[in-house]
Amino acid sequence: MENVKFIKSNLEDNKMSYLGAVYKNKLIGYVRFSFNKSNAWLYNISVMKEFRHKKDMKVGTRLLKLFEKECLKNFKRYVEGKYYPEGEEEWVVRKFYEKNGFEITREDYNLIVSKYIKEVKVVDSALNVPYDVFMQFLDEYILSTKDENELT
Repeated sequence: MENVKFIKSNLEDNKMSYLGAVYKNKLIGYVRFSFNKSNAWLYNISVMKEFRHKKDMKVGTRLLKLFEKECLKNFKRYVEGKYYPEGEEEWVVRKFYEKNGFEITREDYNLIVSKYIKEVKVVDSALNVPYDVFMQFLDEYILSTKDENELT
């Protein structure tokens, strides 16, 4: 596998957390999530277009597994989130979530992804970084991907 490193950070009040994939000192994907009293909420997962569908890297899948590891570490077994795919991306996003064990249901006009995590096998680990450092990576990521569809 390519030399991808993973980082994590959270707001001081622990209301929002991030996991990121870094390649050649550049953020190439991230997960944004939070925990409440009983479960985890997945806000979004995003991977730069040029790093999607690369079987030697598996950036999205590895980020998702690290997220699940964080869930179990924080005693959260149930994950839920909404996703808003557009156009042909919808099929790709749906396939990604289903491949990773998520159920997809419709609630009014929203699509909900959910999963009960039993166990997770992860070989990757994420290095804690200060929130402002992660935000610098994220700002650069957002600027470089502003024309791409987000994988959410």
